[in-house]
Amino acid sequence: MKLTFDEYCLEVTEEAARLAEEAEMQARYEHLGSFNFGRTVGRLESARRHFWLRILWLLVGVVIGAAAGAGCLQALTAGIR
Repeated sequence: MKLTFDEYCLEVTEEAARLAEEAEMQARYEHLGSFNFGRTVGRLESARRHFWLRILWLLVGVVIGAAAGAGCLQALTAGIR
């Protein structure tokens, strides 16, 4: 089947538009993938930082609890004597 020049131009234009849309979708997909990767790395770094902060707060709580427990124990034993 032979195409007229106008039909050929229309076909080429539609194909070019389709390819441009496909390229734009691929670029968006790659950008989103990069964004998600960066966000994941940021969360891992934040989680690592927060992990040590949680350990520090746990140790502070243990020290305060031990001091309070020792004080209560000393007050109880002083009242028994």
